[in-house]
Amino acid sequence: MFDGAAAKFDPRAPSFTADPHPGLHRLRTADPVYRAPSGDWILTRYSDVVGALRNPQLYTGWGTTEETRALYGEGRVFDYLTRRLSRYDPPSHTRLRGLITRPFTPRRMQALRSHVFDITNRLIDRVQDRTTFDFIEAVAHPRPSLVICELIGIPEQDRAAQGSWTPAIQRAMTNPTVQAHREAGENAAAAQWTYLEELVAERRKTPRDDVLSVLISAEDDGQRLSHDELIATLIFLFSAGHSTTRDLLGSGLVAMLRHPDQFARLVAAPSLAASAVEESLRFDSPITMLRRRAIADTVIGNTHIGAGDNVVAVLLAANRDPDRFDQPDRFIIERPDNKPVSFGGGIHFCVGAALARLEGDIVF
Repeated sequence: MFDGAAAKFDPRAPSFTADPHPGLHRLRTADPVYRAPSGDWILTRYSDVVGALRNPQLYTGWGTTEETRALYGEGRVFDYLTRRLSRYDPPSHTRLRGLITRPFTPRRMQALRSHVFDITNRLIDRVQDRTTFDFIEAVAHPRPSLVICELIGIPEQDRAAQGSWTPAIQRAMTNPTVQAHREAGENAAAAQWTYLEELVAERRKTPRDDVLSVLISAEDDGQRLSHDELIATLIFLFSAGHSTTRDLLGSGLVAMLRHPDQFARLVAAPSLAASAVEESLRFDSPITMLRRRAIADTVIGNTHIGAGDNVVAVLLAANRDPDRFDQPDRFIIERPDNKPVSFGGGIHFCVGAALARLEGDIVF
């Protein structure tokens, strides 16, 4: 990955995919604000990543509507990608986030805890008598989708379909140049969009005590979610909350199995589960990096960033910065002052962070 002192960053390289941390450590040491051949600025220091995520001169870097249309056409994937919360910047983002966060109150999250516990128990009960089982397939993959279904108020008999649509949409987002992924994602997005439209129509007639009913009625200074914004938000809850929570659970379990002393500590003191979740988020962040775009000249780590430049904040690297975390490559579930950047920061801080932490706490 490196040629002498010059840092080269290639997240698609097999060596990086297998274990990105050695390369990221070298990049942080050699060139922490690195100008890649693509022109992107790659940030690997904790302080620079936190500063960038809070910098009002850096907006989301998801590309223009025209670029999204060129990749996906004008089907339901396009409708979703151009209307989901993470695509917006102020002032539209301020309006949408204010409406979308209404249902995610501490009271609702606490009330959801018993449902999450029951869902987790049911999944584990199915495999507890087996000598071996696939944890991702049995627990980590289905569980987040079932929890979001419970949160939104999707009937029991319709929940399995949601868990199949979400991965297809995500594969299309990750690999838009692969025609099979793009077509499968479009089919899934169209099916989910139609289903959710019907559910919204039913809930408008008969509101319930669920997130969907709150989103339908949410109002801020006379503003409400448009029909398409509401449907895209519901898909976003599945998309953003599914793979990230699944990967948190999977990588956290792997980390504990590779650090049996820490696993034994958790078994001896289950009250450390919340702390173990935080360390799992730090040790291998479910979101590896976030893109931003400079809307005006700015400075990051004494480096001038020009208006229009793209910035890539590498969360994986920030979470293992030795200037912020003592012994960063060790998995320590009782790590003091543990504040990873795995949920982003600033105005785009993950709206589902409390839910992801709750789910991880219960599984661990």
